[in-house]
Amino acid sequence: MASPVLSYLHSLMIPLTRACGEQCRYCSFRQDDTRMLTFDGIESLIRKYYNTGIMEVLVESGQSLEKIPAVRQQWEDQGYASFAHYLRDIGQLALENHLLPSLEVGPLTFSELEIVSPVIASVSLMIENVSPELAKSVQSGKSIDAKIETLSDAGLLQIPAHTGLLIGIGESVQDLTAAVDVIAEIQAKYRHIQSVTLQFVHSGSGAFSPVLRFEDFCALIRYCRTNLPDVAVSVPVTSPTYWMEAIDQGIDDLGRLFEGTDGIDWDHDYPKITEIEKQLARKGCAVRPRFPALPGSFDMLHRSDKLWAVCREWLNKNDYAYYRK
Repeated sequence: MASPVLSYLHSLMIPLTRACGEQCRYCSFRQDDTRMLTFDGIESLIRKYYNTGIMEVLVESGQSLEKIPAVRQQWEDQGYASFAHYLRDIGQLALENHLLPSLEVGPLTFSELEIVSPVIASVSLMIENVSPELAKSVQSGKSIDAKIETLSDAGLLQIPAHTGLLIGIGESVQDLTAAVDVIAEIQAKYRHIQSVTLQFVHSGSGAFSPVLRFEDFCALIRYCRTNLPDVAVSVPVTSPTYWMEAIDQGIDDLGRLFEGTDGIDWDHDYPKITEIEKQLARKGCAVRPRFPALPGSFDMLHRSDKLWAVCREWLNKNDYAYYRK
């Protein structure tokens, strides 16, 4: 039997601003500092990490920034009509540096997605959960409908999307499978979802329900595999250590492997790829890099000549030869 091969996306997280218009109880990203990174600051981060082999820059921010006048004023002062227009130029900057930009900035409208579509490789938006009662208790400002609409609109525009579940905020197993069902409904319509991440709440972010029992975690992976057969099932390597024992249940992806921080645990750099390779080799697993779109969805990255030009550069590298088949 061939050894399992887990894919990953080599990425740099760009924390555009850690300000956020929401007040989720479990969040370790949000700060009250409303400063936004400048274009020079973004390019400085890219230069710092470029030689590590990153393919993607993930532009990340808090959500609902339009609620924060001090943040909104910063893009208006630079002559941008909206946050989406500002993001469009950040995407262009990444492409000029021969990297693929993706966004994780919260829900976006259809028109906002249209604006950024030519210069982004993918959007990331965690469904997290679809229980109104649970959302009310830990993330009362977030709209489940807005998240579903953004993922659906990305499908209409054929923008590759990444989503996932949040584990450890007081959810039941039924809450988790209900969220998978919603993701599966969206995927059945648009076939654009690339990965579903099983994300555990960072241990330093507060006291919530115990981590899933191992048997329930395995059952959740199998449920994802059954109901999302053409979607990567991702588990971050920073998850509770028992995740490695569940690889054979259907985990086939590690999600993003970050240079620097992942935006969740600010006290520690993300583990290096070489360390992860060694750990997984002991389990009989190999790893290989991927694009923000899986091979079956690769044509979705042909939405603009600028985006496709950067993709072609990466296709010439041996590590991505399997995309050329």
